[in-house]
Amino acid sequence: MNPTLQALVGEPEAFLRERWNRETVHRHAGLPELLTERDIRATIDCGLLVEPYFTVLPPEGRSPSAELSVERRVLNVKRPGFVHRRNLLAAFDDGSAIQLSRIEDWHHPVRELVEGLRPSFDTELHAYAVLSPADVTTATAHTGGSHLLVLQLDGEAEWTLTGNDEREQLLLRAGDVLYVPPGRSHLATAKGGNSLHVVVTIEEPSTGEITESLTRELRRRFKAHERYSHHHLMTAEDKAVWVRTAAAQYCAQFAAATATEQP
Repeated sequence: MNPTLQALVGEPEAFLRERWNRETVHRHAGLPELLTERDIRATIDCGLLVEPYFTVLPPEGRSPSAELSVERRVLNVKRPGFVHRRNLLAAFDDGSAIQLSRIEDWHHPVRELVEGLRPSFDTELHAYAVLSPADVTTATAHTGGSHLLVLQLDGEAEWTLTGNDEREQLLLRAGDVLYVPPGRSHLATAKGGNSLHVVVTIEEPSTGEITESLTRELRRRFKAHERYSHHHLMTAEDKAVWVRTAAAQYCAQFAAATATEQP
């Protein structure tokens, strides 16, 4: 059974009301076996993993020493981007972490986890996994303004979070969950052995994206209006009144709809 939001962070309404977008949350949740190092190695071994679903996170100041992908012939057509098993595992042995992106697209237990969380947020959710060698520090994927739910599945990792003139260091053990609000940069260091964690990114739309969406909808409404076919015959003053009134009505509808969706 996959964990619910309540299993991950505690009582959902209290979490969303009091801690969401405000502060980190670190707790032990007793996670089920969603993904293992053995699963990852088996996926790499089968050879069907393709870019951009995999990459490596080398230690600071280093870059991969060999190509991580190869070209294959599929149905007599050359296809690039298939995982180079030997080089990817060699990079891991040399101190680079392996990152698997959008794992909900191809790993069923993680897909069920993400789908189970979607109703709580009604926004874009994705997941990626990071398998880190012992004592290696990695900067995890750039997540912009995303909220993060970190699920420590195996091993231990020390997370260093910075932002808002604050610095936190937290040790995550297998079964722990960490919620990280937007605006925190983060480093993770595997402690005492390999570390595996899955990060669910919860990406709310930016101000710019909301503005673009509102503008597209307003344009659609104007074009659908009966006045649009003869707007060139209207005076500039009449056009301004029409646009101002329609925009105000739509923004009022948008505000009312979003207000009812707030947790």
